[in-house]
Amino acid sequence: MTVWIKQQFPWARVLGLDLDPAILGMARDKAAKSGIDVEFIEANAADMPLPASSVDCVFSSLFFHHLLPDQKVGVLREIFRVLKDGGEVHISDWGRPASKLMRSVFYFVQLLDGFATTDDSVRGRMIEYLGRVGARNHRECQSFNTILGTLRLVRAEK
Repeated sequence: MTVWIKQQFPWARVLGLDLDPAILGMARDKAAKSGIDVEFIEANAADMPLPASSVDCVFSSLFFHHLLPDQKVGVLREIFRVLKDGGEVHISDWGRPASKLMRSVFYFVQLLDGFATTDDSVRGRMIEYLGRVGARNHRECQSFNTILGTLRLVRAEK
């Protein structure tokens, strides 16, 4: 995702953050092969080594469903700590299934990733969590049915 963002916004400083050094290595390789200048940081999303109010926009893709509900709220608080006033967060992750079929296929994701971390995805609670951390204009923008479930795109402002 970082490579795509940098390609879309070549003037922007783009940071990729992950706690897993192996994932960061793969991301660095992709960026290098694309000739893209992206900075990668090995860090926990709940404790980012970034100053308060220093980031214009945060993108998250298929990350939150790996966290327990309290961890999700904690990471959102950290995102809003580093966001500048008026900054935006865009989250792409599993959400409330759009149909019984989407609910049944998402069951396989839950078997792999755990019911404790994915139950609130099924319940569509991301908007509620954003409200808890003081997000403004938080809303779902779009959804897609996939072979693994319903992917929801959410946007919010600080």
